[in-house]
Amino acid sequence: MVTKVRQRVTWDQRSRRGRVIDPEWANRGRLLRRRDRLARAQTQYATKRALRL
Repeated sequence: MVTKVRQRVTWDQRSRRGRVIDPEWANRGRLLRRRDRLARAQTQYATKRALRL
C-alpha cells in the first residue's frame, strides 16, 4: 500500500515516475521499515512528516 501511495503522490506532484532524488523515494526505506526497528529520532521525524501531509 505504501508503494502505491508513494507512486501516486509522485505522479500527481511531478507528472512523472519517481526518481532517487525525490523526497518520497529518499524516505522509502523509512516508510517500509518496521517502527520498532527505527531509532527514536527517525520515528519522531517520520511522525512530523506524516502530520504535515
